[in-house]
Amino acid sequence: MPDVEDADFDMVRGDPGAYFRQPQAILADPTLDRQERLTLLEAWLEDVDARSAATDEGMVPDRTGITDKDVRTRAAIVAARDTLLAGPDAGGTGIAAVATRFWHRLTGAG
Repeated sequence: MPDVEDADFDMVRGDPGAYFRQPQAILADPTLDRQERLTLLEAWLEDVDARSAATDEGMVPDRTGITDKDVRTRAAIVAARDTLLAGPDAGGTGIAAVATRFWHRLTGAG
């Protein structure tokens, strides 16, 4: 997995899934501001939705099981986006931020 700290934001935005293991890791990244987090989550969501549309149109995914993974990833992206939109900033001290940090500790994602 490439190092997000060494990458240009536009490069990360092009494929957030290559830089973050889980969508919640975007919320936990202290180097990103609220708008950057939202931008990355939206870009990741567009990517997953595009793959889903391609599968729905009969294009075969390049790996077995990718469709199931995309369904789970999409749900996680939407949850992360909802968390971000519900609070002033997921990196702050609100309930969403505490929940994000707790989730991060439990899963080791990041």
